[in-house]
Amino acid sequence: MSTRYHFSQEQIEQFEQTNGLLVGLTREQYDILGEKEGTALTHSQLYSVAEKLAGNQTLEEFVNALSNRFQPLSISLFVFNDAIWKLMERKIVSPDTMLPMATVPYFYWKMTAITQNNPYGVMRDPTSRSSLSIEPNHSVALWGTGGEFCGILEGQLADRNTGPRPIISPTLPGSKEKVPKYESQDIGFTLQFGNLKADLYPDPWKTIDYTFSEHPKVFYEHGLAVTADGKGVKLKVSNKRSQPLHGDVYLLLGKRWESETPGQEIVLFHVWLNALSYLLK
Repeated sequence: MSTRYHFSQEQIEQFEQTNGLLVGLTREQYDILGEKEGTALTHSQLYSVAEKLAGNQTLEEFVNALSNRFQPLSISLFVFNDAIWKLMERKIVSPDTMLPMATVPYFYWKMTAITQNNPYGVMRDPTSRSSLSIEPNHSVALWGTGGEFCGILEGQLADRNTGPRPIISPTLPGSKEKVPKYESQDIGFTLQFGNLKADLYPDPWKTIDYTFSEHPKVFYEHGLAVTADGKGVKLKVSNKRSQPLHGDVYLLLGKRWESETPGQEIVLFHVWLNALSYLLK
């Protein structure tokens, strides 16, 4: 498996100089760099670099040690079961696609945000925070400030920050169009090892509605997907009890990068991501 994102020669050289090691580019990769602006790196190359950087650390210790460096991460949790599909049928747009049950960061609908460039009126909370750790009980724990799905409501109710959260809204003055309702919450995800399938750089799914999620390109270029039976995945919202999920779980994890980010930092993130993917498998 190779990265979808292509690294420039400058990015790779900066990383090698900063960390005092060689990525070990192949002749083919050097030829590509001579003809194009960047080249993909393979999973084996990135994993080999992770082992070198870890040194005397275990891979779990290496992943945990670097985790805070790459926050905030973007996380989108999808749960597939018949009851949730029934809720999706109430959507005005794409009722045959699944919305996320929880996301980091927090995405929400706001009528005043509807523009030509943002026809769905979706807002992204820029104050997101998150964390990730590999736990001694062979699980990965993810925490963040994000959005919890609370049903398909009339816009006038979805635009409220507080109040009741009915699945079917009453008729009140204001926007009558049905829109997804998300509430800002502290959200925790726990995924038990042995029940997971991890795939680096996942293709977008046609059955998923990314409107209230991080853009699929983020996960495609800088992320991974985890599929699991919901029994091995627990979701905790605010101070509520952690609960296993019912159905098939699909969790996306990735990192949105700003254009001014130093190139060697993006290389290091992909080293870390490939190490995490190895542990999840």
